[in-house]
Amino acid sequence: MNLEKKSLANKVATIKSTFLGYVDTETLNYYKTQLVMDNPDLYNDLDYREVKLSKKQREDAIAELQWFKRDIEACIAHLEIK
Repeated sequence: MNLEKKSLANKVATIKSTFLGYVDTETLNYYKTQLVMDNPDLYNDLDYREVKLSKKQREDAIAELQWFKRDIEACIAHLEIK
């Protein structure tokens, strides 16, 4: 993935796609795993890949996502300056 020659919008789109493919998919599978564990009769036909995370893994991921969110908000603020 050579981002250097892409426009800023294309760089963002590429990073977004990568993020969705790795992080969003993993968090959705974790969420679905929790649904099945909490109520297997209701969600027995749910399509997902089981993802289990320790409390520390969840906390670390949440902290990183919060930092990432703040970084994205800062980038937007920079671009909104005229």
